Amino acid sequence: MHELGVVFHVIDSVEAIAKENDVSHITKVVLEVGEVSAIINNYLEDCWNWAVAKHPIMTE
Repeated sequence: MHELGVVFHVIDSVEAIAKENDVSHITKVVLEVGEVSAIINNYLEDCWNWAVAKHPIMTE
């Protein structure tokens, strides 16, 4: 399941950009996933929900 790796990479990137721009809270992230990426949307969503709960900047 490479979806978890994708999620970690996205979160790391978003957190780095937020830090550079002095942002304290992220409310929304939109991803466009290509057709040949082999990403399974349900897995990606499950991984995302699990991972963002562990990052205070990403939680509501």
